[in-house]
Amino acid sequence: MPNLSAHLCHSRIASPADTQGRARIVRRASALVALALLAACGKSGDSPTGTTSGTPAGTPTGTGAVVAYNGVFDTGLKGGVITLVNTAAATGTIQAAGEAAVALTGTFNATTGAFTMSGGAYSVVAAVDAPIVVGIVTVRGNLGSGTMAALPVSATQSIAYWCGTTTGTSPGGINFAVQGGTVVGVVQGVSSGLPTTGTASASDITVRWVPGAGQTGSATGKISGATMTGTWMNSFGGAGTWTATATGCR
Repeated sequence: MPNLSAHLCHSRIASPADTQGRARIVRRASALVALALLAACGKSGDSPTGTTSGTPAGTPTGTGAVVAYNGVFDTGLKGGVITLVNTAAATGTIQAAGEAAVALTGTFNATTGAFTMSGGAYSVVAAVDAPIVVGIVTVRGNLGSGTMAALPVSATQSIAYWCGTTTGTSPGGINFAVQGGTVVGVVQGVSSGLPTTGTASASDITVRWVPGAGQTGSATGKISGATMTGTWMNSFGGAGTWTATATGCR
């Protein structure tokens, strides 16, 4: 897995308690997200709608399969959607809200599951821990460094994107990718840039911060049309509200 610790240590709003566990989250984040997703896949329920993706070239399962991973990112100053495709000469796109999509090119190491990508002002270092990808997005020009999380695109289920902001003791961004009843996402600022996992139905969403950075946290919310609203809290005593929309990622 790529060395993500240097990037995570420069995430915004990092308290001493956050920093204490950085090495652990680098080692454990991918595995913990994967385990949470596998557990979530066993839960049924209608999925909410949002800005949706298409289908990948190839199939998301099987040895040597070509997989497209679609998800979300947030650097504190920019947030939006990201796609990575695991061919040897890896390709992808990244699109911050309100901006044009930027093509990504780079490499994918099938042995380690590591993506190393760049395009425009962006660089991406990420790793597969099946079935998902987690990593770091950096934007040159002092425009931030933060977290990304992505799901393998299904041939039968679209991915809906929801992006928004948090308020309260540690305001920042909160973004989700939802496929079926499964959710991956990122919180930036609330916990200095961490992936989240959880579940969603047509009316409700629940996610938890991935453990390993010296804290735990969760966000719950209601879905009404193209808007999600809810509350968040973490183990440092932080708390607040959040809002995301189905058009906020674009």
